[in-house]
Amino acid sequence: MKNNICPGILLVIGLMSDFAFADAKVIVNTKAGVTRLSQKEIAEIFLGNRTLWDNGLKIKVARLDSDDDVTTNFIEKTMNMKPRVYIAHWRKQLFSGSGVPPKSFKNQDELKEFVANNEGAIGFVRDGSSLPASIKVINY
Repeated sequence: MKNNICPGILLVIGLMSDFAFADAKVIVNTKAGVTRLSQKEIAEIFLGNRTLWDNGLKIKVARLDSDDDVTTNFIEKTMNMKPRVYIAHWRKQLFSGSGVPPKSFKNQDELKEFVANNEGAIGFVRDGSSLPASIKVINY
């Protein structure tokens, strides 16, 4: 009996880990006119180094709160940095007057609504389903 419980527990823990650290889906308002971005381009956008889309629209960056595990995963995988370094980067930008940090949302429904209603908006969510027509998932 003991041998049957351990593999079962390991399976459940493994499935929970895969869910908890699932890759983020990058979403963008369709008016931005993009269908694909490289990881480098996404990092430039979320670090504030790129502020305009190719069609001239201002990029409006949105993210989930720092305590969300999808945020941690996105920052570590996409920008190759720890979340505390990312936050420090934006504090420095803000206090030096050289940038405005991404708008932060408590949940992905609020973030989706922001991206849907703001031309040029980009963000990331855990689940790229149930999106309005004004939002597109970007492959990277």
